[in-house]
Amino acid sequence: MPLAALESADDIPAAIASSCGITIGPGFPVLDQVLHHFRDREILLVLDNFERLIDGALVVRKLLDAGPHLRVLATSRERLNLHDEVVMRLGGLSIPPEGGSADNPAVRLFARHAQRVAPGFRLDAPTLTSVARICRLAEGMPLAIILAATWTGALSVREIASEMSRGIDILATRLRDVPSRHRSMQNVIDQTWERLSPGAQRVFAELSVFRGGFTRAAATAVTSVTSETLQTLIEHALIRREDDRYSIHELLRQYAARKLTDYGREAHVAARHHAFYLSWLVDSIREPTETELDFENLRRAWEHAVTVADEPALGLGLVALIRFCESTGRLSDLARLCDFSSEGGLSRALRGRLLLAGAMARTEVGDFSRAVECYSEAERIAQDDGDTQMELRALIGGADALNRARKLEQATALATRARGLAQAVGDSEAEADAHFHLGRALWYGGREPQALETMTRAVDLAKASRGSGRVAIQALNGMGAVCATSGRISESAACFQQALTLARELGQLSIEAEIIEMQGWLLLDSGAPDQSQALFSTAVEIAKRAGLLWVATAATSGLALSCALLGDFARAYVLANDGLRLTERVGVAAHRAHCLHALATIYGHLGMPAMAEAARNTAYQILCVHGPAWLVEIQGRLAVDRVETDGDIASARHFAESALERATTNGQYGLLPHAADAVCQVSAAAGDWSRLLGVAQEALVFCKSRDLTGHIAILEGHRGAAQLALGDTDAAIQSLQTALPHAETHGLVRTQIDLHRTFKRACAATGNATGAALHHARASDLIAQIRQNIRDIPELAAGMNI
Repeated sequence: MPLAALESADDIPAAIASSCGITIGPGFPVLDQVLHHFRDREILLVLDNFERLIDGALVVRKLLDAGPHLRVLATSRERLNLHDEVVMRLGGLSIPPEGGSADNPAVRLFARHAQRVAPGFRLDAPTLTSVARICRLAEGMPLAIILAATWTGALSVREIASEMSRGIDILATRLRDVPSRHRSMQNVIDQTWERLSPGAQRVFAELSVFRGGFTRAAATAVTSVTSETLQTLIEHALIRREDDRYSIHELLRQYAARKLTDYGREAHVAARHHAFYLSWLVDSIREPTETELDFENLRRAWEHAVTVADEPALGLGLVALIRFCESTGRLSDLARLCDFSSEGGLSRALRGRLLLAGAMARTEVGDFSRAVECYSEAERIAQDDGDTQMELRALIGGADALNRARKLEQATALATRARGLAQAVGDSEAEADAHFHLGRALWYGGREPQALETMTRAVDLAKASRGSGRVAIQALNGMGAVCATSGRISESAACFQQALTLARELGQLSIEAEIIEMQGWLLLDSGAPDQSQALFSTAVEIAKRAGLLWVATAATSGLALSCALLGDFARAYVLANDGLRLTERVGVAAHRAHCLHALATIYGHLGMPAMAEAARNTAYQILCVHGPAWLVEIQGRLAVDRVETDGDIASARHFAESALERATTNGQYGLLPHAADAVCQVSAAAGDWSRLLGVAQEALVFCKSRDLTGHIAILEGHRGAAQLALGDTDAAIQSLQTALPHAETHGLVRTQIDLHRTFKRACAATGNATGAALHHARASDLIAQIRQNIRDIPELAAGMNI
């Protein structure tokens, strides 16, 4: 029975009697007659909107005492606070994902009511995205969703979502058959607000300063809350408690924020909020998993501190903020906060520090052009203020960003200026850092001997400087990379081991993870996915232990690609998708491209060229902007995709040859085997066996000089196929016999399948039927293993076409 129309709790007995058909006689109180009626009956009594008559809770108590078989279900925004009461809290409908889902119940509710107002309303892709946003802003609250849907006759769903993000005023309707108390969210919340004491009203308004929840300690520090008031607000369903945290529905928070403005206490509470969270950030940075829950509070605290120019708090909090964003992978957020901060009325010195922090974050996420702009602005501030240390950091940081963008002349110019300035002021560690970045520019330019000499100088300077050890570690790491790409494997291993030893001595888990991750990429590029797999797994484990989400993401993408190359497609598929989800949060575009490349490799190996090309095209577009180092390999693989997808050999050949030229002329020799592989595959599709043979033989000379055995397997396979097509069967068999052990050693499953198939044709050409049958059987066994590997992933198993 509905209680909304009743004026007083005294009216409850008569309303129950009327609803239940109880005849009330004269001479006895109505309540006594109702109690007598329920005494021996088994009944479920539903009382709706009880919060309006909460003083009538004792009537319910008397009913239950009188009728042992009576059960009462009371809907209320406030507890009845009876001894036997069992509270069942009702949440909203399930919230749809970011892009929306037509099957989501909240979305269906909106669509159903929208179609009543606007019969032509349809859930197409753009509409679905905005409807999902509306449902998320409403946090699944049915009434809010219905009220929002009534506006579809006048506003687009995008406009409705935009209005909802600004406040609750739009959540109202003029429908005559809707009870007045439900005609707007304002009315609904007003009813609860009016039942609060003045003290509870003030506390609820003050709690609107929090974002994404809060702890009791935070609430106590920022507001005038007490345990009793918290309990009251929970009982009135204005705040929610989950474990040791509290939260407020966003629509309720917006209502409370308006009340806080009416009190005139907005600035006071905001100041206490930012003081608490910035201080807490500095104190609790050692526990990033706990801090992560309060990132939105930290964001609001930081922005308010900037607005009021609280430089002491910002200065102390900046280092902690950097460490927090690095450990939780929020580098994009760090960049945005620093951009926001540098535009405020802060001192030049602090603005310079913020520009440096933001530029570092942008470099890591691949936004190199904006990073260089920030470094340049910080450099100007440093020069004007005579701050040599800031100027050195800006020059070295700019050289780093330019190196990563492969703008080598500009990187060399900045690193050279940094070296000269460091020498002038006697800063050996900065001089070592400058040498390291000079060495990187030389390495990326293909001048490996000069790069090694420059990085060796960097190590010597860093060790002599008695600095932090960071520069010595990164220079040793760089030396290891240069040696690896030069084919000096033992020297490379020695450099990496020295870097690891030093990182462990200094307790630098983050640097240790980065070193191991880099070794993994070098081995992967060298055609040894089996060896890289172990390194990537170790890097992921260490990075997670150190709390470095962005390093863990990079290693995860490498692990996915190595698993794909080894034929472990099920694990590779899971890792690549996990990596994609992580990169959405971390924001490092190059890592997202790596994960897409892993997916494309899976699709390509399983004979799904259209899906491979789609994934690889997206990766290519990302890398054109954020990570040019991988463009050669992606471009070459796209050429192969194009042949397999639509047979466009002419355009594929141009694409593959362009990749090979770029690898050679730009000094990206580590990627030369990948480009050569693409040219060979396209040449095979075109039947141009002479070109295939020439490219394979030239690339084999390069790979053998560096002992790149994984690439040797692939290229020997190409050479064998060309020799067979050109009629030199004996030479073909010799090439294939050289290739197969290398492919088996490194676990290159797809390469083994291709080699066995070519072997089968060679055996058939020589009349060796037994050999042909054996190689056919071996290829079939490997394909069966792949099918078994992906049996639990229907979308892969269904599409596989090797």
